[in-house]
Amino acid sequence: MLLQGNEAAVVPELPITNLHCHTFCSFNAYGYSPSGFAWESKKRGLFAAGIVDFDVLHGAQEFLEACGVLGLRGTAGIESRVFVPEWKDREINSPKEPGIFYAMGVGFLRDADPTSRPGQVLLSMASMARKRNEAILERLNAFLPAVALDYERDVLP
Repeated sequence: MLLQGNEAAVVPELPITNLHCHTFCSFNAYGYSPSGFAWESKKRGLFAAGIVDFDVLHGAQEFLEACGVLGLRGTAGIESRVFVPEWKDREINSPKEPGIFYAMGVGFLRDADPTSRPGQVLLSMASMARKRNEAILERLNAFLPAVALDYERDVLP
């Protein structure tokens, strides 16, 4: 299939899935928007695709709507990294990181209502993630002052 004006060929569906991709909602290195990842997945012929952003569900609804428009099987989820003090000396599911556990949830349709209990938990998780990202950026900026970034101006957009 060739899209008019876009000149981007879509590969016929293949027996390939990627159900674990991060969008720019979780500081993704490739800068994919939820719709952009859906399009890239369809273009490459994926059988199914899924997003699992860190600590947020901000892209769930957009991704699933894009999948619907494209006729792509899709799923949306959340991933969070936690420290389990009782297992501080054991590797759980993060190699060479004792005590670290990656927890995931899938099957979400949209972000939670911010006034609901789940919405309040997600807001708290997003706030903690932002603080963590800002702390990382602060350390990077101290190490690489020539390319210092501003979180509000350079990262969030």
